[in-house]
Amino acid sequence: MKELRIKVSKLMEHVKHLASAKMRGRMPGDIGYERAARYVETFFSSVGLEPMGDDGKYRQAFTLETNLIKKASVSYTDGKSRTRTLKLGTDFICRGLTGSGKFVAEPVFVGYACEKGTVSELEDIDVCGKIALTYKHPAPWQNDVPHELPREKAHRLKKYGAVALAVVPNPNRSAQDRLSASLMEKDTILPDFPMIVLSEDFSTEIFNQNGMTASSIQYGIDIQNESRSMALPGSFNLDISTESNLCGSCWNIVGLLKGRNPTLENEAIVIGAHLDHVGIQAEDIIFYGAQDNASGVSALLEIARLFSMNPRPARSILFVVFGAEESGLIGARHYEKYPVWPMNQVKAMFNLDCMGAGDGLDVRGRNRYPELFERFDRINREEFVIPDTNADHPAGGADAEPFENAGIPNMFVVSRNPYKHLHLQTDLPHTLNPELFQKISNLVFRTVAEMAEIPLR
Repeated sequence: MKELRIKVSKLMEHVKHLASAKMRGRMPGDIGYERAARYVETFFSSVGLEPMGDDGKYRQAFTLETNLIKKASVSYTDGKSRTRTLKLGTDFICRGLTGSGKFVAEPVFVGYACEKGTVSELEDIDVCGKIALTYKHPAPWQNDVPHELPREKAHRLKKYGAVALAVVPNPNRSAQDRLSASLMEKDTILPDFPMIVLSEDFSTEIFNQNGMTASSIQYGIDIQNESRSMALPGSFNLDISTESNLCGSCWNIVGLLKGRNPTLENEAIVIGAHLDHVGIQAEDIIFYGAQDNASGVSALLEIARLFSMNPRPARSILFVVFGAEESGLIGARHYEKYPVWPMNQVKAMFNLDCMGAGDGLDVRGRNRYPELFERFDRINREEFVIPDTNADHPAGGADAEPFENAGIPNMFVVSRNPYKHLHLQTDLPHTLNPELFQKISNLVFRTVAEMAEIPLR
C-alpha cells in the first residue's frame, strides 16, 4: 500500500464542506449536525464500509442536552446614561447551554464568586435581581480544586438572587482571552438564567469607570487577598431566547472495513474523529470548526477511501466518527458502554483531532505505548520528516479515553501549535496548513496500513 497517498485536494474538499455555512457549526440538536452526519454516511456507503450502528445502520444513537440559541440581544447603559448595543460575536457571545431571559438588570462584580476560603466574595454584596460578573479562570489559590464551569457558578449565584451571569476575562493573565464558544457545562439546566461571555475590550470599559481599573481590581483579590466585590455603574438589557431539550438526539457514525485475512479479520484497528463543533448563535454567528474537527474527520474519510481499495487490509479497520465530544465526550462514553467491536479484539486506536493547522506534530501517549510510537516515528523519519515535539503527554484524552480505560494502545494525533483559532469564528478552511495536513494524514494511513498486515501482540 506504500504507493497509495491521500491527496490534499480531497482533504480540503471535505473540510470546506464540513466547515461551510450550510453545516452551521455542526452542533448536536441543530440541522447542521444532521447534514454533516449524512455527508459522512454517504461517504462511508460510497467506499463500501459496513454499517455498524443501531439496527443495521451507521448511526449509534444517544441522548444529551441540546440548546438552540434563537435570539441574543444585549445592550448596556453606562453610569452616564449612554446606551450601547453590544455586537454578538464581537462584544459578547452566549454560553452554549445558556438559559433564556428578557429583563433589565444592574451589574455586580463578584470576582471568582468564592463563598469561603482565602477570600469570601459573596458575603457582603447584594446580588439579588442583578447580573453577576465573574472571572473566567479560577483563582490562584484554587490550583488543587476542579475547575468550576459557568453553570456551576450560576447555580450558586442564583441562590443569592442573581438573575444572570456574565463571564469576564481575568485581566492580568499573560494570554489574552478571546470570545471562544463552549458547550461544556456541569450541573442541571437553568432554563431562565442567561449566561453570556463579555469580550476583554468591553469588560475593560465597564471596570474602568469611576477611577477603577480592571487590573488593579484583580491585583487586590489575588495578591492582597481582599474581596473586591462591588456594584458596577449602569445596567444591562438582556433579551435571550433558547430552545432547550434535555433529551436531544445525537449519534456516533460507525463503519467497518472487514479484513481479508481469516486469521486477522476478527481483530480491529480503530480510527476515530469527532464530527461535532459548537454551532451557531442567533442565526448570526457561526463557529465553523475547520481545524476542530473537520480536519480529523476529513483525514478519517480519506484514510477509509484508501483502505477500501483492493487489496483490502488483512486486519479489520473500524471507523468511528464520534458525536458530542464538545459536550463532554458524551458520544465516546456511550461507545464505551456499547462498543460495536469487542474491546479485547481492538489492537490500537488512533484519535484524529485538530490535525490540520499548525507547524508540526504533538501526538499524545508516546511513553505509554512505545511500540506504537516506534513504528509511527520510523515511518515519519523515512517518509515525511514532520517535526514532532516528542512530548510525554498522557495517553487517552478526548475520544481516545474509552480505549485508554480498556488498556488499548492509543495515539491522540494532534498538530503542534494547533489552537490559534480554537472555538472562534475564525476557525476556517483557509487557516489550515494543507501541506502539513496532508503529511500527517498520510503518516497515520501508512502507520495503520503497516499494522493491519502484521501479527500484533
